[in-house]
Amino acid sequence: MTRDLERYLQEHVDELMFFVRAPSRKVHVVRPLRPVERPNPDNIFTCLKPRTIIACGRTYLLQCDGGDAVPVVEFRDEDLCWNCYLALGSQSARAYQHPQPAA
Repeated sequence: MTRDLERYLQEHVDELMFFVRAPSRKVHVVRPLRPVERPNPDNIFTCLKPRTIIACGRTYLLQCDGGDAVPVVEFRDEDLCWNCYLALGSQSARAYQHPQPAA
């Protein structure tokens, strides 16, 4: 991530959001959108299938009701996408501040 996005994380984002991709079981960090990047609700095409940008630069269709990419809160540290971790830069330690699943 760029330095300005690292600063945005530090100053405006309390908690990171994560999602897991079913095929790989890798957990990715959702890149928070700054207010100027939010989709325009008046544009029907951005509302139909909004793509979620993740920290490592890929985009996925995040589905809250199931599918191959779903939000997750608890996960094992080793399931975190390494590229997402690296992309967080100085804020990377925050990627490990999440609940662990029960053994």
